[in-house]
Amino acid sequence: MKGQASEQFGAQRGQKWPALAIRRFILYDVFLHEIGHLQLIDKNRPSARLRFAREKLAQQFALQWCRQLWSTPFLHPDPVHNAPGPEEQ
Repeated sequence: MKGQASEQFGAQRGQKWPALAIRRFILYDVFLHEIGHLQLIDKNRPSARLRFAREKLAQQFALQWCRQLWSTPFLHPDPVHNAPGPEEQ
């Protein structure tokens, strides 16, 4: 499963990413993906590695939560907590 496009974070493909886009990517893709790995998938597996979500499910978790969190604007002084606005495109 692929991740999200650079434009979704406020960056243009093939160009240097602005700091705000990098922060959004780290928070809403990398961080949520790593949290996704904490999902207990099969508690009866003998291997700890197989008990928790692997790459595909972790990325699905990140994509789902990013969409949900960005579906409603969040009033906050740091713009990283919202999807990029038209002025960032």
